[in-house]
Amino acid sequence: MKKLKILIIATLFVQIQMYSQTKTKITFGGNAAYHLGTSAQQKENSPFLFFKNGQSAGIDLTLIPKTGTIRYKLAIDYIIGTNDESAVTTYAKENNIEYVNYKFTKSNPNGFSIMASPQFMLFPKSKSKKLPLMWLDLKVGALFSNQQNVQYFLEQTTPNAEIKSNAVNFAYNPTVVINVIQAKKFFVNVKASYSNFGGFGIGLNITEMDCMGWPCFRCPATGCVP
Repeated sequence: MKKLKILIIATLFVQIQMYSQTKTKITFGGNAAYHLGTSAQQKENSPFLFFKNGQSAGIDLTLIPKTGTIRYKLAIDYIIGTNDESAVTTYAKENNIEYVNYKFTKSNPNGFSIMASPQFMLFPKSKSKKLPLMWLDLKVGALFSNQQNVQYFLEQTTPNAEIKSNAVNFAYNPTVVINVIQAKKFFVNVKASYSNFGGFGIGLNITEMDCMGWPCFRCPATGCVP
């Protein structure tokens, strides 16, 4: 956990240094998404125990250098979900755990993530006006959860078996972002992602327009980076 905190602080320090040295432009954005867990999240060793589905919302800050199409993003998201009850019973059968009932120590999985990433513009040199603006975010960081545990009981008041989750987990969330609406000063985008804590995700993203004074064939505004 200590090493993870050091990694997050170091990442933020590097991004701040890059901003101070290059005088990059800063843009802000917000997003909301729905998450559907896969078999990987419906297991005992996932960041959220037996995650089924959920919703998230968050904000992000993007640092845009004067040149090039690579950006640097810092994202903070809050996620709340539900547990897959059938996965809890399946786990007990696979591990020969005898029980009469079980309970989660906390009602719903929830937490927040802090992630940093490079953001790559896809097909930056395309001259096709029909091709939408697209980006790829390779987000990695930390997930801080409410540390929801599962306890199996027989007739006694103390648990017969217990699965404990971690308060802090390594998190990754690669995301493809596609622009669908270009307003005067901001973009409305759709995004599709996969994370190790929330499975597949789909949602909306609203962010300030990414313009740095260069011509662009795929954006009607003056100054979008090609």
